[in-house]
Amino acid sequence: MVAAHLPSEIPYPPVVATGSTEDLSWMVTAAVPGQTLWAIWPALSAIERESAVAQLTDSLRALHDWQVPAPLLDRLLTDQTRRHPDAEAVIGAEIFPVQGSRLSVLVDALAEMPFTDGLVAPLRGRLEQLLLLGPHEAGEMHRVVHGDASLRNVLWHDGKLSALMDMEWVRLGAPDMEFPFLAAQPPGATGLSVAQLVARAYPELFSHPYMEGRLWLYEIAHHLRMTIIWPPQNRSEAASPDGTLETLRSLVSDVPPSIAELIRVARS
Repeated sequence: MVAAHLPSEIPYPPVVATGSTEDLSWMVTAAVPGQTLWAIWPALSAIERESAVAQLTDSLRALHDWQVPAPLLDRLLTDQTRRHPDAEAVIGAEIFPVQGSRLSVLVDALAEMPFTDGLVAPLRGRLEQLLLLGPHEAGEMHRVVHGDASLRNVLWHDGKLSALMDMEWVRLGAPDMEFPFLAAQPPGATGLSVAQLVARAYPELFSHPYMEGRLWLYEIAHHLRMTIIWPPQNRSEAASPDGTLETLRSLVSDVPPSIAELIRVARS
């Protein structure tokens, strides 16, 4: 839907064919040379990394500033404001929902799961608090965002960004919603972090005064969705510190130190 209308500044491969099979849609694009930045990041020089992030953020800025054609904008607005009847529909619509109505659907689904004693009420309270800081449909939720702009979805070839892939999660939102995935750090890399390079190349992503609370909201929303998708199968899994449920409990309890550290590193 979106790929056919993207501005030329966004290196998305030409769409060859689209279709659907039962409840799933599919799309075939032309082949594009390159490797994912995630895979080759440790082997890139400092200059190459800086150039790669600059090209990526230039593409994202073009996406965020894009004046969407009216028919497509209407479709995106319809998708954004649609009330989903159940958790499955919410999960299929976005990686981390930030609208209160959609989060409420997921929390209701969580309440029906076993092993969630003592979690649901604090979760509702924390979301109510953080939603006051998050993007609001009537104000900020009007820019086109990629939704999953991690280095895993960026192809690099001969010193250039050859493709920004996986437009499956494109939606209307606030540009800082890109940050949790965009700033993910590939293993084995030294030197300046991805977050620091992103902050240098696209400082507007860090301009909101309540950045910590917003990132906290995004993390809770993402892990709530993951918990619904991959619920614990027994009490042992439910109690595992690395499991989805205990991770969610920890996030609800207090802002993770990693968020404050991420902001500090990015702004340093």
